[in-house]
Amino acid sequence: MSTTLSEPSTSSQNSSTKTSGSFSEQLRQTMLAIRLSFTWFGVRKTLSVAQRTKAAESFGASHTFVSAGKKLLDTREPTFRAVTSVRNTAVRFLKRASLPFPESGIRLIRRPDLQRITESLEGFQLELNSAVSELDAEFDAMKAAARDRLGGH
Repeated sequence: MSTTLSEPSTSSQNSSTKTSGSFSEQLRQTMLAIRLSFTWFGVRKTLSVAQRTKAAESFGASHTFVSAGKKLLDTREPTFRAVTSVRNTAVRFLKRASLPFPESGIRLIRRPDLQRITESLEGFQLELNSAVSELDAEFDAMKAAARDRLGGH
């Protein structure tokens, strides 16, 4: 989980928007932009053409009209769910504590709230690290179980 803080910016400034009473200046003085991001791995894989062809045969269909995938990990595993839960809680927290910004993924926070929000996000980071460590301890067993369920493919 990473966060980035920056000053909100406007795409163009002319002399009329540089006045201290302007909305954009007031926004810069009272708000900060923040982005919360995660690096996440995928848990699904699209079937190969040969696998789709085999699956399509059971329906009497052409493989070009069938889409299918396989779940690489059981996302119902408690350790996986714990990691996902921390991520979802952190995202919900930031959405409640901030305002939307026109650029995707960026939120606006009030400057006075910076310390409180930063401390909360750092707490989520610790929770996430702990949950990831627990998932990592189970990961080889989860992969082996998935391999057995998927027939080793």
